[in-house]
Amino acid sequence: MKKFIGPLSLVLIALVLPWWGTSWTYVDHQGIVHEPGFYTIPVAELLVLIAAIWSGYLLWRRHQLKKHQQS
Repeated sequence: MKKFIGPLSLVLIALVLPWWGTSWTYVDHQGIVHEPGFYTIPVAELLVLIAAIWSGYLLWRRHQLKKHQQS
């Protein structure tokens, strides 16, 4: 389970990052919405993708090691 701390932390960051980035969203006097943290949404999606690939690699590697040990 220690090996999955990295991907799990990336998913946690990906969940918190858009919330934190959009906490500065405001509407000015003309009714225009300003979202200075809008870029955090694609960054969070990228982090989830990296975490999924990393987890898949760890699972595949564990499966290969078990397969090799049984031989």
